Amino acid sequence: MVGNRCNLHRLFTTLLLISTLSLVFVVNFYGFVLEVRQDPNPQHSKAGDKDDSEKAVGKKSLSDAEEALMGAYGGKDEKPRQIQGQGEAKAQVQQPPEPQGKVLEPPAKTLEPSESQAQVPAPPEPPPPMTKNVPQPPELKPEPPKTPEKTLKPPEVVEKTSERKSNLTTLTTRQTSAQKSATSKPKSVAEWINKSANCLPLPKNFHIDPVPQEDCKEPHVVMHAGGQLGNKMCQYISLYLLRHIFGVRVSITPRMKEVLSLYFVNVSLPIQDPECFTKDTLRITYDDLYLLLQARAASSKSSGVVRTRLMGRSYYIYHHPCPRDVIMAHRNLVRGVLAFREEVLAQARSNLQEALGRIQWPFPLDNTTVVSVHVRRRDYTAYILKHYNLTQLDEAYFRRAFQFFRDRVVNPVFVVVSDDHWWCRKVLEGGDVVVAGSQRNPVNDIALLSLGAHTIISYGTFSFMGATLAHGDIAHPVDNNDKYSHYDCVDDPAIKPVNRDSDEFPGPVGGESKT
Repeated sequence: MVGNRCNLHRLFTTLLLISTLSLVFVVNFYGFVLEVRQDPNPQHSKAGDKDDSEKAVGKKSLSDAEEALMGAYGGKDEKPRQIQGQGEAKAQVQQPPEPQGKVLEPPAKTLEPSESQAQVPAPPEPPPPMTKNVPQPPELKPEPPKTPEKTLKPPEVVEKTSERKSNLTTLTTRQTSAQKSATSKPKSVAEWINKSANCLPLPKNFHIDPVPQEDCKEPHVVMHAGGQLGNKMCQYISLYLLRHIFGVRVSITPRMKEVLSLYFVNVSLPIQDPECFTKDTLRITYDDLYLLLQARAASSKSSGVVRTRLMGRSYYIYHHPCPRDVIMAHRNLVRGVLAFREEVLAQARSNLQEALGRIQWPFPLDNTTVVSVHVRRRDYTAYILKHYNLTQLDEAYFRRAFQFFRDRVVNPVFVVVSDDHWWCRKVLEGGDVVVAGSQRNPVNDIALLSLGAHTIISYGTFSFMGATLAHGDIAHPVDNNDKYSHYDCVDDPAIKPVNRDSDEFPGPVGGESKT
């Protein structure tokens, strides 16, 4: 019994000793853990006072301005992070402190614990660098210090960068303004030009699919063929422009085809053949039909093109139309459509050269400006008195027109064609004015009119068509008579009104004077 008690006593003593040692070990280990959590660098804990001195040296290396900046971005309660590796810490501590007055550039990114010692966490958006000598945080592999020239941005680069940003801002502003101005404009541009309510609208941004001329089921427009040569030329080109603008089928009478084919190269409009062009037509004026087609075209436009048929029946234009505004708006096209035959032009050139040879030239023959002139007197005097209450043009109008071109072109010579040569030679001819042409063959006269660089005209379609086929400016008579309004709707800079009753002149020919 005594032996068993001794054994139990030894066992209990042993267990108590082991428990005591274990408790001591746990307490020591817990203290060690607390120490490690306060300072994760074991070497720093072992260094003791030595490391505290290094901290002091590191703090001294920061200027007051640097500490203020670090405190502003790092926060009051944040502690500087430390880096593992005693050698790197010593390398940083040994760097000489920056001179006072330099401001530390905040780091561009948040540094990891392995990059630098005693660094402040980077702010979200650091300000631009304020100094040229800013210490860069050391990397794992130290690099040689950079020279101030390399760390400092040249002023030129900064200026170009600012200029580029300014240009980008200006470009963006312009693009925004352009978009605003574009949205402020109407969605579609004007399709018709109308000088006034009394004028025919002229197409500007408009296209119609033409009806095939050989489609005999479609209605058509046929033109009256009365009057003399000037009337027939106006009637033909007016009908041609109806098809050109509105795409309708058109035809001419056999008589018009016969007359015009004698003088012009290509009279292409078809004859009114009863098998394809019905004679069941409705009489209408040119202006009324034009406005009817224009109204239907304007209301039928889809996606920029009119594909619907504009006429439900055929029409007959029964008078002598000559819409000066529509014709002058297509002057270049008219010259191509009404092209004289070569034999007609050859005779006109011969008449012109013969007339020029009769002038006593004060200047070289190749340095002149031919101004063709038409004087109509005999058959038109009674007509203009009856329809327009106008008297015949007298010498005063033509003298004013001559002077108008003398003041504006170089070395003008005036070649006159007329149905009254006797009056022209007695009243107008002399000096730089010469009478030419033939009283018996009007086509030679109108072809000679088309050879002028500029034209002076009188009343009537003959003068107008001859001047339209010519080039340059057209001087025409005007007065206070409201009945003769053929040129009121013409909006063309080539038209130069000359007052028949006063010395008031329009602007220079072609917009420029000879001086």
